[in-house]
Amino acid sequence: MSSLRRNIPLLYAFRFLRDFILVMPAIVPLYRECGLGATEVLLIQTVFSASQLAFEVPSGYLADVLGRRFALVIGAAVIPVSYGVYAVSDSLWQFCVAEVGMALGYAMASGTESAMIFDTLLATGRESEYRRQEGRAEALTRLGAAVAAVAGGFLAGVFLRLPFYVNVLSGLANLAIV
Repeated sequence: MSSLRRNIPLLYAFRFLRDFILVMPAIVPLYRECGLGATEVLLIQTVFSASQLAFEVPSGYLADVLGRRFALVIGAAVIPVSYGVYAVSDSLWQFCVAEVGMALGYAMASGTESAMIFDTLLATGRESEYRRQEGRAEALTRLGAAVAAVAGGFLAGVFLRLPFYVNVLSGLANLAIV
């Protein structure tokens, strides 16, 4: 039972790190440095959106059939690899490959963390706390994004690809959490 109670704080940390996306302030300048124009930038973002849409239902099915932790491990493993691909990429197609990996990683986590929070609360007889716990998790998710937006800008000012390398490390830390 006590190991189940650990799930909630670990999921808080997971969600914070999942949206600790330091690369956001650096991504368009990186594309521009690599010679991509607005059309290519939008194409890359379209690849991400279409890929995430394509992965969303199968990822939920995998989480239900193979286990929620399994889905989180797959997602948490793919994301740092995708950041690593980004860190060394310099072409449209390489960036698209990285975005497909990101979409897979985020789709595997999407909804799975919330389901794990609910499953944990249900197993410990505290399911009435779900809204409060999910609210806290969502607040930490947003906090991760906000902190990363500021920190990523500073890191990019030092070296444009530095946020990508640091996100590889944060992604590996997230993998260690699950």
